[in-house]
Amino acid sequence: MGHSLAMHHAAMTDAATQASISKVVCVAAGAGYWRNWVLRARRSAPLMLHLAGPLLTPLFGYFPGKRLGMVDDLPAPVMRQWSRWCKHPDFAWGLEPDKVMPSLQTAHFAITAFSFTDDDAISLACTQKLLAVLPNAPSQLQVVSPSDVGLAKIGHVGAFRRAGEAAFWPMLQEAITAI
Repeated sequence: MGHSLAMHHAAMTDAATQASISKVVCVAAGAGYWRNWVLRARRSAPLMLHLAGPLLTPLFGYFPGKRLGMVDDLPAPVMRQWSRWCKHPDFAWGLEPDKVMPSLQTAHFAITAFSFTDDDAISLACTQKLLAVLPNAPSQLQVVSPSDVGLAKIGHVGAFRRAGEAAFWPMLQEAITAI
């Protein structure tokens, strides 16, 4: 199971590792090109990717995102790579196709992807783009609105908060145990 960019770990690993994966359940995951993010995140993306990231990461030795209210604290190499990927319309596979596309092409595991209608970072379009670049991995996309699970809000990380545990986790459990 992976949240947000964590889905990419399974998708971008080598074929031998992928062969040991039968199913992936991803929550709020998607391609990360910033112009496809939801509006609120898209508004702050230029500040994060073109100003705060390049200036503060070398200064602090990591990206102090938590203090800035931008993503989270990230190690410097992760922030540099992620920033490059997020600036490219085809994300990692467009920027580094020789490194990334072979893995995406060899992925054959089943995917159940959850997208939230009120996600404040990853849009439905981002999730659809990620699934589309995995042509040999059969996928099922479930779009969930907060009212579907009796919540006022889910957002990008709400599925992993206490309210999400009771409301959303039964859906996750079903996706994980489904054959």
